[in-house]
Amino acid sequence: MRERENYFDPVKRSTNGFTLGQLYPGANVYDIMPQAFFNFVPDGPGISAEPRFPDHQGYERFHFLDNFSLIRGKHTFKFGIYFERNWATDGPHADCFDGCFDFTHDINNPIDTGWDFSNALIGNFKTYRESNTRLPYQAQSNMAEWFAQDTFKVTRKLTIDIGLRFSWFTPW
Repeated sequence: MRERENYFDPVKRSTNGFTLGQLYPGANVYDIMPQAFFNFVPDGPGISAEPRFPDHQGYERFHFLDNFSLIRGKHTFKFGIYFERNWATDGPHADCFDGCFDFTHDINNPIDTGWDFSNALIGNFKTYRESNTRLPYQAQSNMAEWFAQDTFKVTRKLTIDIGLRFSWFTPW
């Protein structure tokens, strides 16, 4: 009976026979295949990985809400406040954590074949990039809203309803 396949096997270096080392293997703890780009080919393919792969998402939210009403004579006053704090993390994040090869045609390279796929076959790449670490992506956002309102019964047939609402928030 065949052993159950590991989740990362289809994209791992070791299971795909890719033996070229990495400058910073600590940034690629799951042994993911390097990325490859063929930018000179019209609608050419690209082998790439999401910079957050594997994605370890977590979104936490805290909120507080309170409303208050007060009736005085012909006035009905309403006040309220809402506060929300959001935390988000997408886990370790880095561009080219697994290594990025660019096989794009380069007329300044004397051994360039003139075709991106041929360059890849002979191992002639234009550039190679690799991140040395993956830092956790963590963001925080705050939002506060408050309002004041007065419903004033001027006569039996006329009621004036007036109020103000304010919002304040921070970007992620």
